[in-house]
Amino acid sequence: DLDYILRAFPNHTPALYLMTRHQIRLREANEPRENGVRSIECYFDRALRLNPDDGAVYLIQGFYLHQNGQLQKSLDAYLKAQELLPENNLDLTYNLGLLYFDLHQYDKALEQAKKAAALGHPLSGLKMKLKAAKAWK
Repeated sequence: DLDYILRAFPNHTPALYLMTRHQIRLREANEPRENGVRSIECYFDRALRLNPDDGAVYLIQGFYLHQNGQLQKSLDAYLKAQELLPENNLDLTYNLGLLYFDLHQYDKALEQAKKAAALGHPLSGLKMKLKAAKAWK
């Protein structure tokens, strides 16, 4: 039970990521949250109050905000994660590239795509988007 895990261990990032994905799916399907299950924002708040220097939480929060269309807030969360996580974080690099693409900042998206490729990411989605926008070089 993800709610139990996150109540006991707010910074349990695998559970936090799974709860994020679950709540995104519920929102997309227009279904309500289960009774007693907190909002994902509440889980993020608890995790960051417990450990405000947990870059992985900011990364997951940035992913959630990006999926929720809150692009500027997502960028803020990703940039905070970038301050706190190791420089070669593949998930952060790739997702930041996707966000820059959605913000129409194609040069920055390309820069992140090249970094992600150097780290071993196949780039299929981001590369296709950049090619379609004629920004892949």
